[in-house]
Amino acid sequence: MIQPLFHEIGELWASGDLKIINERMATIVTRSLLLDMLNSVTVAKTAPQIVVAAPVGQWHETGAIAVALITAESGWRPLYFGPNLPAEEIAAAAQITESKVIALSISHQIDNMLVLREIRKLRSYCADKVRIFVGGQGIFELKAHINPFGVRCIESVDELKSELET
Repeated sequence: MIQPLFHEIGELWASGDLKIINERMATIVTRSLLLDMLNSVTVAKTAPQIVVAAPVGQWHETGAIAVALITAESGWRPLYFGPNLPAEEIAAAAQITESKVIALSISHQIDNMLVLREIRKLRSYCADKVRIFVGGQGIFELKAHINPFGVRCIESVDELKSELET
């Protein structure tokens, strides 16, 4: 989907062949396109709800919007809350909306300890029956530390779709 595009943009930026303004423009255009697509998907009012967000310290929201779109196309009603959202707020969103699933997007490995703290807090705020999925490019170094919290690391779109079916 969009992962190869942003992987390439990241490599070009890291090598100096692309400026930050180019990365930002690509992000803005992609974000707008994904939100338009998300708004065009019709989901039944009775569909199960899923809270989608990026936790504190995660400002890139393109992955989270893509997850919201994938869940909508899979028959779920995504409740998208954006980037840099504290664990307390994510848990409150799930509780208020009676959502049984939360999906978090971790796009960068900027502050792994902050991400782990937020995931640990989120797990403690949510009932055990609330499933928490974490995905994105930033999870791979964190995976071994996240799994003990009862949080499911999602590594691909197919894996996410499979989890949503269960």
